[in-house]
Amino acid sequence: MTFFSSRCALAAAVALCFAAPAQAQSDTVVISGSRFASDPSLLPIGATSISAADIRRAGVSSVNEAIRKIGGVYGRTSLVGSPADFSLDLRGFGATSDQNVVIVLDGVRLSENELTSATLSTIPIDLVEHIDIMRGGASVLYGEGATSGVINIVTKRPQAGKRSGNVFTELGQFHSGEVLFDTRSMADYGQLSKRPLDEQQAGARVAVEAHKKTPGDFVLWKLSSDNEPGWESPWGRGRPGWHIECSAMAGRYLGEVFDIHGGGLDLIFPHHENEIAQSRCAHGTQVMANVWMHNGFVQVEGRKMSKSEGNFVTIYELLHTEKFGGRQWPGEVLRLAMLMTHYREPIDFSVKRLEEAERLLAKWPAAEASDAAPDETVLDALADDLNTVAAVQALHALAHAANTDPARLPAFAASAALLGVLPKKAEVDEAIVSAVDALVQLRLEMLKAKNFAEADRVRDELAEKGVQLKDGKDKETGERTTTWELKR
Repeated sequence: MTFFSSRCALAAAVALCFAAPAQAQSDTVVISGSRFASDPSLLPIGATSISAADIRRAGVSSVNEAIRKIGGVYGRTSLVGSPADFSLDLRGFGATSDQNVVIVLDGVRLSENELTSATLSTIPIDLVEHIDIMRGGASVLYGEGATSGVINIVTKRPQAGKRSGNVFTELGQFHSGEVLFDTRSMADYGQLSKRPLDEQQAGARVAVEAHKKTPGDFVLWKLSSDNEPGWESPWGRGRPGWHIECSAMAGRYLGEVFDIHGGGLDLIFPHHENEIAQSRCAHGTQVMANVWMHNGFVQVEGRKMSKSEGNFVTIYELLHTEKFGGRQWPGEVLRLAMLMTHYREPIDFSVKRLEEAERLLAKWPAAEASDAAPDETVLDALADDLNTVAAVQALHALAHAANTDPARLPAFAASAALLGVLPKKAEVDEAIVSAVDALVQLRLEMLKAKNFAEADRVRDELAEKGVQLKDGKDKETGERTTTWELKR
């Protein structure tokens, strides 16, 4: 598992959790005149609005302090001007009218049973968007118990248990809670996997938590225990949900929308589906990636490749050790063996498959990379959902043509180099070249003399030394010709 630094973790979570700006559940009340024009005594005294900028300028450290020192509310009898700086006791239903003040927090009226002062103290001051203090009778607007005024606090956080864009929080406290993505809030959620939301079930090993609205809801910010990695946040000490890291890295290094996103077939749901949801909602884009490509699983000799199976092998080991098949394997053989299976299909990585690729390469002419353009048949195959199987078939046809017509060699070489499977000519000492040429000429003479047994002996002797012969015919004379190369 990969963990962010504290700065990156919090930044990623904040940027991706607030998929849509949190909306206040109640509008600011602007007191502009008397509720009853015939009774001037019922005119409201006025209203004070404290903005986030006001809070920053004043340097206050808590909501209580902001209400007292910026708003001029000093305690139980604050609304009638007492200078006493008592701790707030604004439960809404006091013994006198001076205490009849209602606190509204993100649209939720706090009842008389709430420990209002303690609740307000848990609100991080930097999450406050604005505080509206309305002095005077407001019972017509807010009901019984608001005859002295209303303090309306609006924060930037998602509401506990309520939707804010695509996000909701659970546990309901500012100091503790998980942040989850509400999948039903995204109309086209599930388009990648083509799974209807109603049919989505939690994994066989994962129980549907009671705090989820639907089984498909997923965690954006997860609480951490004392012995788990975690960082402080407005939702409590925790860590990003496991889908977050991919969206955070993609957004930082590739942008809000990028070209190709790859991965295994097993990641389509839920991982990639959730990546798309949180990234699109965070950035306001129609897509996360323009193209999604999912590869099939890798098997080794018919069994799933895994460390637990004991059949896990790396490319380095294939190239440099005899761990697989009792020998080392050239890079072009490994590449061709993989290209012979379409990327969306499961691939069986076996010795037999590698030997098949090696035999195919042996039939292709060795050449140096060419400045010619790759052949259209190869390019057309690759343009069709990266159909490497068809591309290899086209490449084999080009190789056959190049073996008989040297003019076709540049197109074959360019096409093979594009796929990384161009056979290269080995550098051979001149003395060895002369000796091999002499044996090749001897074999041709034996064939002319119909001494096939001696011709076969020479061929076998050269094969043991790693020399591969290729017979052909001269186009003008029709006579047999033989070329050779070192086996790859």
